[in-house]
Amino acid sequence: MWTDSDITPYYLLGTGTVTLPQTGTYTLWVQNFSITTGSETFQLYDVPSPSGTLTSGGSGVTVTTTTPGQEETLTFSGTAGQDASIFVTNVSTPVAFVSLLASSGTLLSTIEIGPTSGSEYYILQCDPLPATDTYTVWVQHSGSYTGSETLQLYLSTDLTGTITAGGSAVTATTTTPGQNAQYTFSGTTGENVYLMLTDTALQEAFVNLIAPDGTYIGWTWMDSDIGPNYQFNGGSITLPQTGTYTWSIQNYSPTTGSITMQMDDVPTPSGTLTSGGSAVTVTTTTPGQDEALTFSGTAGQDASIFVTNISTEDAFVNLMTSSGTVLGSIEIGPTSGSAFYTLQWDPLPATDTYTVYIQHVGSYTGSETFQLYLSTDLTGTITAGGSAVTVTTTSPGQNAKYTFSGTAGENVFLTLTGVTSFQDAYVNLLAPDGTNLGWVWIDSAFDLGFQLGNTGSISLPQTGTYTLWLQNISPTAGSVTMQLYDPPADVTGTITVGGSPVTVTTTSVGQGVLLTFNGTAGQTVTTTIGTGSTSGFGFVFLLDPDSNIVDDTLYGYVGGTDTFTFGPDTLPTTGTYTIWMPALDVTIFEAYGAVYGTETVQIY
Repeated sequence: MWTDSDITPYYLLGTGTVTLPQTGTYTLWVQNFSITTGSETFQLYDVPSPSGTLTSGGSGVTVTTTTPGQEETLTFSGTAGQDASIFVTNVSTPVAFVSLLASSGTLLSTIEIGPTSGSEYYILQCDPLPATDTYTVWVQHSGSYTGSETLQLYLSTDLTGTITAGGSAVTATTTTPGQNAQYTFSGTTGENVYLMLTDTALQEAFVNLIAPDGTYIGWTWMDSDIGPNYQFNGGSITLPQTGTYTWSIQNYSPTTGSITMQMDDVPTPSGTLTSGGSAVTVTTTTPGQDEALTFSGTAGQDASIFVTNISTEDAFVNLMTSSGTVLGSIEIGPTSGSAFYTLQWDPLPATDTYTVYIQHVGSYTGSETFQLYLSTDLTGTITAGGSAVTVTTTSPGQNAKYTFSGTAGENVFLTLTGVTSFQDAYVNLLAPDGTNLGWVWIDSAFDLGFQLGNTGSISLPQTGTYTLWLQNISPTAGSVTMQLYDPPADVTGTITVGGSPVTVTTTSVGQGVLLTFNGTAGQTVTTTIGTGSTSGFGFVFLLDPDSNIVDDTLYGYVGGTDTFTFGPDTLPTTGTYTIWMPALDVTIFEAYGAVYGTETVQIY
């Protein structure tokens, strides 16, 4: 047994249990290869005599230990070739190991468990049992821990069958929790295959692809709570050898269910796409029929593929390299009018012939129209507190990246105006380490001006070069004007419930207001923004002591003698509350006056 303090605090000697070969004095030899000193704690156990039995499909059995060092075992009878699935629930012990042993003491499988709640569970599985035998489930609590666990056993045999690339879909339906399935097909070296998994009712399962020599060459995890459609391994698989392959469904679900598999060969391309050229329409009339189109791309280019006029109910569009690697994938459905989908990759990794592979789900057929645009990013710089920069793209799908130098703790505020022709685009703020700090969606059809984020200025987390990334997924070129501000810190102060009005003044776009007050659980407060205010529209939030939003609204122009009332709000807890008026873009509401200036606030 090898141990390492950097990896884990618990180890089992050998494979768990050791059957002693003779009577006499045994030695535990600690062979230390460390260049440091240290310590190890040993706990030696006899495997206890079985204290109960498990029956396949029977009631769960709860085992409880109350004395440190106390262990539990349960037995069951199994037949060679059966799969054993032991589900462990209602775990109260902090750390324990559950092991499956043959009657000879050979350890077949083990898992580490910890506390569970609700419907959480662990599963110990052996596929298949090696012999007809009496098996032992050994529950070994770590250190001095005690507690209880409920164990439930299911024995089953694998579902088996065959599946054919380009053939009919196959549905595997389990009848026992934990039951697995094995479906085979004949494959040829260099063949590209693709598996779509739909109608997933299994709570948790893995699908593995096993080569003729037993090598695992890909896997996909599935969960019925997340979505109904999965692509195996994220796309196509190039088969490494000729022979019989196996799709192995490894089912960890404590319930029964089904999964539908549709397997295809990636088809031979039936057409080509040309950047900026005519659109290409592909049509399928036979269930299971797929299509592929190719184009030549250069390393560093951005590829934007627009999909319109879709009649099929459900399909996936994949962008693949010549080696079969899937770069990106989108799911599409019926469109009407000018509606579109965009599959984009920024940038292409190599100069290559790329394939757009259209895979129709299940028995769906139909048509789709594709248009390709290749472009390179627009680049430039922008300065916080400097002049505005107008970005104008010349190709549909063309992106832009503008950089600026920022310092940790610096506040920046971005406004976006003059949006033209962009049907769908995003502006993202990327930190020097690539983290996306915020984004805003822009659309020329709704251009009243935009700001990055909806909470005012952004405090930069590190010093370095930041990037404003215009991610254009529009089928048109367009332009946008970016203005980056370097506002002063938010204005802060205190206000008293039932006290005098408080007047605060902001002096820059991007500067907000934070006023705090003490509140009591159950207290009802009303806030007014009123007489004497010179700013225009704005947002106002009431935040509880944990910064959760109690109430929020957009208030209107309150210049002169006008007032705006916010509330009444019942305070959920006792503590310090905040009235927060974040910064807004001056250009968004310029018709109503500037959004910075004087605010008069009163709370009662």
